[in-house]
Amino acid sequence: MSKTIILALLLAQIITLAFAASSVTCGTHPLLNKVQSSVNSLIATDTSGKAKTKSDALFKSFTNAKPSSKSAADLGVCSAYAGQNSCCDKNIVKLIDQAALQKAKPIQTKSTVFQKFTNIYAAQANKLCSKYITNGPVTADAILKNAALTSFQALKTSQATCKINFAKALTSFTRGALCTVCSGVDKVNDYVNAQGQLKVTQDSVNQFVSATDTAATCFANIFTGDAFKATINELNGKYISDATCASSVLTKIQTVFTNKIIQNSDGNGGKLCKGTTVFGNNAACESLLQGDANLESNNSRLLRSEDDEMFRLLDASAAPDAVVDPSGVSVYTTSSTDSSIDENGSNISTSFDNVSTTSSEIIKAALALISLLALAF
Repeated sequence: MSKTIILALLLAQIITLAFAASSVTCGTHPLLNKVQSSVNSLIATDTSGKAKTKSDALFKSFTNAKPSSKSAADLGVCSAYAGQNSCCDKNIVKLIDQAALQKAKPIQTKSTVFQKFTNIYAAQANKLCSKYITNGPVTADAILKNAALTSFQALKTSQATCKINFAKALTSFTRGALCTVCSGVDKVNDYVNAQGQLKVTQDSVNQFVSATDTAATCFANIFTGDAFKATINELNGKYISDATCASSVLTKIQTVFTNKIIQNSDGNGGKLCKGTTVFGNNAACESLLQGDANLESNNSRLLRSEDDEMFRLLDASAAPDAVVDPSGVSVYTTSSTDSSIDENGSNISTSFDNVSTTSSEIIKAALALISLLALAF
């Protein structure tokens, strides 16, 4: 091959790269700003700043990328968009996967209504029956570790599983939302309606609602019927020596938990976890298993009125930014990354070390240039 031809090819390659760098196709992806904002919000807890630095670099590369058809291997957890002219590469997908896992950490570190129940029982037992407490003051930690409390421990195990599954539902929902940025530039306008709302499939919404409903029901069942009474009586039998005083504690605890503590309902026929608030404030859903915020307060009424509580929940919910549509995308994407989610969040560890800020597209182009230069010289 003559040097003239090789240099012509080299020039063509450079022109192609220049075009790719100046192209606004990826930079004007209608979901780019929403996803980038969501990712940066999720990784804000990384105090080292490394995650933010990598995020900025990767989204800059995304903006300047030349869309191309990507394989399932290229898109990893976002492989639903394989075959489309996507602006994503392996590294931004890794960033998305780790960012989605970050959703679980603050949720798991918060006390659920079950943990609050344990704290409230200890407080009420010590307050009402201090003269009849066996083996010193009752503590929530001692209750949680007491293997002799078989009914209580069975509930503890059950609610832990439900709490973990709830967190996994939220990370899957978050991951599905973030992956939408990998939708092809040739397809994305089919996924967004005239109002700017993301079109989502009914199946993916159903998956999210079903998973969150199951967790809510699991927790609600703890505080209903004879099983709840039996659990309190088991605790009383272990820690309170006087039957009359124990009965007072039973009545007090049952009164506190009379209202429907966990309910995946907005009080207006809809769900708190409805699957159509994709990028907006989903705080009411995310705090569902925590129950009432004032449950452990020292006020005369341990629970606010149902009207006040519903106002809080509605106030914490954002208007839907997605709409169910048969031509929409799935917003429920599972990942093996979620296997690290545990009950209290102590095992959740996100790592951005394997996320490179060097675009695979740049590497391919550089290798092509090197090959041409080698032939030329």
